[in-house]
Amino acid sequence: GNVTLLGYPVTDPRSRRGLGYVSESPTFSDYLTPLEILRMGTEIAGKRMVRRDQHCLGWLERLGLREFANTVVKGFSKGMIQRTALAHALALEPRLLILDEPLSGLDPLGRRDVVDILAEYRRQGGTIFLTSHVLHDVERLADRFGLIHKGCLSSVRSPAELVGSDD
Repeated sequence: GNVTLLGYPVTDPRSRRGLGYVSESPTFSDYLTPLEILRMGTEIAGKRMVRRDQHCLGWLERLGLREFANTVVKGFSKGMIQRTALAHALALEPRLLILDEPLSGLDPLGRRDVVDILAEYRRQGGTIFLTSHVLHDVERLADRFGLIHKGCLSSVRSPAELVGSDD
């Protein structure tokens, strides 16, 4: 088969332009700060910005990390690392966000805040492709769910169809 992202084969570097990604367990160099991580990410992605630091600090603020913008990530909790990774992905202004268990490690208030931010991203036209084992966390983000059973896609349904299903 063939796999494409944003209209390009995944082997083509253009398929990754306009893409943001957060793994379930993101890792960063211990001696970087969140601001450095976002700054580098936007520079590498080729984002032309007059006020790059303001843009990056805005995302750190949104994710509750502004006061830690210049603190090395070495001592960060799993939730703070997760929020840094989400801020990084969103600072890229992607058309497509691929998120693997994006709420992992977040406390209940952090989960709610991130869901609100992702819902706003989606309302503004962004596309989210995410994996999660927690249906409640993603119900308001998804307009379709794909269920995978034993490594195979078993069905694609709307949230309403999924909740009302006995399958």
